[in-house]
Amino acid sequence: FDKFCTDIGRSKLVKITDICKGTPVLVMGTNGGEIRGKVAAVYDTFACVHYVDEKDRNSRTLFDATSQPEDSDWKVGAYLEDMDSLNGNFFVYRGGGKRDQFRNIPLKEIRTDPSWLKDMITANCTEDLPCFLNATVFNRIVATFIDEDWLSPSLDVVDKTASILRTTYRKAFQNVSSVTQYPGLQNLIEQKFEDAIRRVAHAAKSNIEKLLEIEKVPYTHDSSVFQDIAQKRNLHLYNEINRVLGGDADERNTTSSSIREMLNGVLERDRRKTIETKMAEELELLLDVYGKVVFKRVQDKVPMLCQDMTREFLATIKKSMRNITDNALEEVVKFSRAFCRERETRELEMEQMEKSIEIFQRVLSKRSVLQMDPSCFCPSAKRPR
Repeated sequence: FDKFCTDIGRSKLVKITDICKGTPVLVMGTNGGEIRGKVAAVYDTFACVHYVDEKDRNSRTLFDATSQPEDSDWKVGAYLEDMDSLNGNFFVYRGGGKRDQFRNIPLKEIRTDPSWLKDMITANCTEDLPCFLNATVFNRIVATFIDEDWLSPSLDVVDKTASILRTTYRKAFQNVSSVTQYPGLQNLIEQKFEDAIRRVAHAAKSNIEKLLEIEKVPYTHDSSVFQDIAQKRNLHLYNEINRVLGGDADERNTTSSSIREMLNGVLERDRRKTIETKMAEELELLLDVYGKVVFKRVQDKVPMLCQDMTREFLATIKKSMRNITDNALEEVVKFSRAFCRERETRELEMEQMEKSIEIFQRVLSKRSVLQMDPSCFCPSAKRPR
């Protein structure tokens, strides 16, 4: 079950906002706004991000320095593979004796880029007013993620459970000579076991499919879901404001008017976002929060259904074995061909041995007669007085 939990735990519905190597992200710009990038490496408190748009090739948001001279330029290629570190600084080699030094960007200044969700919103859109994220759109996308990422691993758990049951009973039969010496009986029992495995596996898969069908319609009474949504809804905006303001306002000698100007700049950039971008951000937030709730339910219920499958198997096989009639047993309880051939050989040997003994006994009997009365064989001989 560990592999199952790991597999569905890596799905888009659960990891939608996780920052890892290769993730498309948005990085807060040093002069405001956000820069598109792709994560090159992630560490405990920071990440190194490579540019996506050529205009950000020399961005100070992503790099502390670019086109630095480097004597050894043998590391040339994709940035994801050709990173090097020196005294806590990370570099990417460009060739021609040049390298760029990544900026160690704090994780709070990075968020996942939700723009890939725009296509999903368009594909599942309704006729409702587009400035609101429709529940139908959200439900359809959740259902899509469950079908794509969860259905197959869930059904695989059933197949693996069935395989374990099959391996277990076959090993048990190998140690029971009273079964293996009767091939017909062994075939009958194996058929009963296989029928029981197929039956309980089919029932388990049906139950899992029903479970996932239910989970395709989002539902929860968990109050923490709504609290998390409220807390995270404007988190990136809050982080951007903190990023613009920097440290303590007194230390930076900022005035109320300058603070107001910086805040207005942040809010203006947020206002300029398109409806599609806003909806994608909202959808990512809802999927992130709700995905973790439904993940907990599924990662518990699917293994429970497989555990129930093993209990049903035992009950099914017991019932099936009790239903075997005496006539059926008489029909299948027969010796193997090899055993029958061996028995025929031994019976023939016994028959020949019995004939030999009989002949030998006759010879002994005649010899005794000769010793007792020689006249039986020679009439002229006189009997002893």
